[in-house]
Amino acid sequence: LVRRRQKAAKELLLERARSAYEKKSAELEGEGLDMREIERVVLLREVDSKWMEHIDNMDQLRDGIGLRAYGQIDPVVAYQKEGFDMFDEMIAAIQQGTVQMLFRVTVKSKVERVQTMQPQTATHGGQGGEKPVQRHVAKKVGRNDPCPCGSGKKYKNCCGK
Repeated sequence: LVRRRQKAAKELLLERARSAYEKKSAELEGEGLDMREIERVVLLREVDSKWMEHIDNMDQLRDGIGLRAYGQIDPVVAYQKEGFDMFDEMIAAIQQGTVQMLFRVTVKSKVERVQTMQPQTATHGGQGGEKPVQRHVAKKVGRNDPCPCGSGKKYKNCCGK
């Protein structure tokens, strides 16, 4: 009885999600946008951000995994297991983030898009025609060359320390 209710609730939720997706797709296509292209862009953005987080998390895991040896746990096995679990979590987060973003996509009017694309000029206090500061580019001093400070010592023994 409980399983039938769960199955019916799951089917109802899936049907509502499909109808909401179809509605969103029709809305975007009515504006002249391709839903598949939007899906591709959103998915790539999510994968990129979640992958970068995953790489950072794996670095942190690698740094902390050595302490497992003190607890009589093989660090390699622990690293593999936790890395696999973190990868599964990343995949689930990508799926969830992609679906959330797809249902939150809104269409801006063409006027808003054009205004967004035009560069905004920031006004700073003072004169607007100030010249950029020019940097003096000096030749790089070799380690065994005489020091440019004028001490007569080699650069590596004077200012190059």
